[in-house]
Amino acid sequence: ISFKYSGAKNYVIEKFSYEFQKGKSYALIGSSGSGKSTLIDLLLNLLSPSKGIIIINNKYKLLKKYKESHSTNFLRSNTFLIGQNDFNSGSTFGEILEISMENLDNPDFYKRFKYASKKLGLNELFKDKFLDKYVGENASQISGGQRQRLFLLKAFMSNKKIFIFDEVTSSLDVKSKNLVISLLFDSQFLTKDKIFIFSTHSSILAKNCDEIINLNAIDQK
Repeated sequence: ISFKYSGAKNYVIEKFSYEFQKGKSYALIGSSGSGKSTLIDLLLNLLSPSKGIIIINNKYKLLKKYKESHSTNFLRSNTFLIGQNDFNSGSTFGEILEISMENLDNPDFYKRFKYASKKLGLNELFKDKFLDKYVGENASQISGGQRQRLFLLKAFMSNKKIFIFDEVTSSLDVKSKNLVISLLFDSQFLTKDKIFIFSTHSSILAKNCDEIINLNAIDQK
């Protein structure tokens, strides 16, 4: 695929071809302006390629008229996007995480919740009032690092198959970053039926991925 914005002379992405496979993690790296964010928008069909096509499962094409496209709806319903400045509606843990007490009555669900909470160092947050605890709209009353880890916990509990992480560790301190990376590449999260795509400037995170895609490279795969 190739893409350039309307009125621009140069392509932001030119002759880029890649196959993202289930069970693998990918790091999109490159300097600012290299096209990482543009590529994410193309993958979600928020933008359409100027040239070329994107194909899902070797048969479904992402169409330009994305609002009417079954393939686009399928893609988005199976994709979880998490970035630096995400907004999640709700003002309690239960609302933000979209978890009910009925979910927690499920032993397997509760076991996964406890496992991820411990890995992310969030147990202290859930001590008082648990899911009913008020933490402000979009968890505004907890620290930025805690909020980012909370949103990652939400991703872990999701049943979606494609996860796109946009600079997910950039605002975290060293301790929080290590906690996050530990969960991201945990075998209970990155399973054989999922695809993880990271847009990142973090060399540590990139080195943990199965494949690194350098958008500054002249000869892109």
